[in-house]
Amino acid sequence: MSSPDASNDDSHFNSLALEVFRFQYQHNQPYQQWCQHLGIDDPSGLTTWQEIPAVPTSAFKDSGLALNCFPPDSLNTIFKTSGTTSDQQRRGEHGFYSVDLYEHSILTAWQQLKLPENLPGLFLTQTAQDAPESSLTHMMEVISSVYPTTDLNPFFVSPSGDLDSSRFIHACQSLNQPVLILGTALAFLNLIEDKQASSPTLHLPLGSRLFETGGYKGSGRNLEKSTFYEDLSRNFFVSAKDIINEYSMTELSSQFYTHGLELPHIGPHWTRVQVIDPETRKAVSPEQTGHLQILDLANLGSVACIRTEDLAIATAAPASFHLVGRDPSALPRGCSR
Repeated sequence: MSSPDASNDDSHFNSLALEVFRFQYQHNQPYQQWCQHLGIDDPSGLTTWQEIPAVPTSAFKDSGLALNCFPPDSLNTIFKTSGTTSDQQRRGEHGFYSVDLYEHSILTAWQQLKLPENLPGLFLTQTAQDAPESSLTHMMEVISSVYPTTDLNPFFVSPSGDLDSSRFIHACQSLNQPVLILGTALAFLNLIEDKQASSPTLHLPLGSRLFETGGYKGSGRNLEKSTFYEDLSRNFFVSAKDIINEYSMTELSSQFYTHGLELPHIGPHWTRVQVIDPETRKAVSPEQTGHLQILDLANLGSVACIRTEDLAIATAAPASFHLVGRDPSALPRGCSR
């Protein structure tokens, strides 16, 4: 099996994607049964990556399914979704025999952003040790290895989940240089509220960047992205074009990024995107809205093709999309909580 960044050539991607599908069809029994339910009894009959069947994210919540290509007792890492406000027992699970490919995917996609590597990274999250079931904290820990080390602890959410705003503000002021601040949208909102309550000044130096993971549902808040970015710009003196949004989820191994407002999310070249009519399971016409479906070849040990409940519009590029938002009928999940 080649590395996920082996080539950006469409024909190579297609053959690699079909190779991954055949591997998963053979070794992932629940996925094989799902494919057979859809009428696919011979995996060699598929000719294009667009034909690879997707599983809905909800399938990862079924305790009776083990959507893995390896025996359960061989899984070394299991990440879990946050669950929903009403049902904390039905949490999605994504198991890994090894996180090596996952971490390679994280770092390679991150480096494609071409951000300055001399910026100290400050993380509005827990450490991976504090939240070992969280794929987000694991991703942040991996990303932290790219940035210069300092004497301070770069993670500002305690093991109990409390944001240490005062220590964060003091760290920014003491560093006295451009920084990269990474966190969930809710963490940024909490930081803004704490900062306003204590009235400290925090004027980030020119060249600073913000990185946010989006989503507020389940928190009692409902902000348009443009309003949220206005708040970030006003409170941190960072322009919207220097704010990065990340789209991913526990069920995926790769991330999609966008800068500022209006631009599409772009994924690494080992991913592909389709926008699907949820009733027909067929791709919608260009410029139409549908459910976002992602083929992620870094998901080698589970299921590569995932159908989300997020609404999107496809672009001409094969690994990008304009995110519209969460399907109103879907339960809130992940970073939105």
